Amino acid sequence: MKDVDVPKVGDDACTRIWGQQRYIADVMICAGGEDAEGVCNGDSGGPLLIREGDVDILTGLATKSIGCARPGRPAVFARVSSATSWIQSVACDEWKSSVNGLCQSTNEPTPSPTLSPVAPPTTSGPCTNLMVELRTDDHPEDNAIMLKAARRTLWDMKNLEANTDYKWTRCLRNDRCFQLDVSDSYGDGLVGEGFLMVMFGSTVLYDDSNVGFGYSVKLGKGC
Repeated sequence: MKDVDVPKVGDDACTRIWGQQRYIADVMICAGGEDAEGVCNGDSGGPLLIREGDVDILTGLATKSIGCARPGRPAVFARVSSATSWIQSVACDEWKSSVNGLCQSTNEPTPSPTLSPVAPPTTSGPCTNLMVELRTDDHPEDNAIMLKAARRTLWDMKNLEANTDYKWTRCLRNDRCFQLDVSDSYGDGLVGEGFLMVMFGSTVLYDDSNVGFGYSVKLGKGC
């Protein structure tokens, strides 16, 4: 395990760097960018901590480092305080945990979240939402996105622009099986600032740039 000290970057600065469509301050937080040290491919799930003496406060989770750390490009983390109520409902109510300060009171006051909780997406109902977010690299001719049902093709995304953000969503029927294929014909993944995120309902299935020759997954209870 490795760690590094990184500076927090304000929401206004992060919005200017990544744009309002990609950086959502209510649920994201920025850190790093002074040098080439920080999160990179494979670090998803790693903690962003504030250390106060012997106490580590979990502030963010690495989920969407857009390329590797480099000067002027802070990494984007999930803001833990935006999901405190959901974390408590799962850890305390569903898992019956007894973590001090989260699931039961202690002698020490627990800091209140600075932001209103944001509910996670739901998967109830006849269909589950699929979201695919892609930022192409310098060679978008290598990439294609295809979503297939049993008898027809729902998505066939090709001829993409270089260094461009794309986002596709579709609610997939739970009683059927679907195949999602994200291909990279050259096999070098999404280099530079490219990345791929695949979310099915409230579950992040993929969030990285190292896709190699591609990423494939079957979706739906009918598989």
